[in-house]
Amino acid sequence: MSTAEANPAPLRVLIVDRHEVSRAAIRALLQTEGLEVVADVSTGEEALAVAGEIAPDIAIVDIGPDAPQALALARSLGRLSSSPTVVLASTRDLDGGLDGYAFLAKADICARRLHQMTNHP
Repeated sequence: MSTAEANPAPLRVLIVDRHEVSRAAIRALLQTEGLEVVADVSTGEEALAVAGEIAPDIAIVDIGPDAPQALALARSLGRLSSSPTVVLASTRDLDGGLDGYAFLAKADICARRLHQMTNHP
């Protein structure tokens, strides 16, 4: 077994949340679980600008008060050539998903769940 197979590259994550405290908490948790947070931004515009450059594996998008805007961002991220897996997050329960996108309650965010949802080992 090669070193690369024994130590696969960590999943690269982009966090999109308007609250700096939420971004910091999610970042800290994911980093302790071995994921690489490549960027955290507060707006959809920032997310699209950096996602094209950094090609994250996963984009965690907070739904916030405007679900249609979050869904539009999710669709736009999906059209990028690097097309990250989009996971929607919220403090409210969305009962498993929204408009076909995976969903995690912010309280349940952890690396094991992200790995399961994105089919990564």
